[in-house]
Amino acid sequence: MNDIAPDVIYRQTENALIKEIEDELIITILKNEGFQSSDNLIYTTNKTGSVIWKRIDGQTKLKDLIKTLSEEYNASADIIEKDVTAIVKDFLQKNLIYPI
Repeated sequence: MNDIAPDVIYRQTENALIKEIEDELIITILKNEGFQSSDNLIYTTNKTGSVIWKRIDGQTKLKDLIKTLSEEYNASADIIEKDVTAIVKDFLQKNLIYPI
């Protein structure tokens, strides 16, 4: 999983307002001291990002999330792992999720 550890549990930031429109999410950061004035505080996800966001619950290890999605979507665990890892990295860079 590159630099994303499979045994890590992530939680969503508490400083966000979430709006769902069809298969996408619009995530607005309400307060985050780490942002500078030039940073964008509104993010959107595609359907895949939306599914992963909803599964980041502060209780599930990343490897278990990947296994569950692989079974639900009848897809290769390697493909699911690649997608989940990329999206988790993006969420981390934007301070939308945090490891616990």
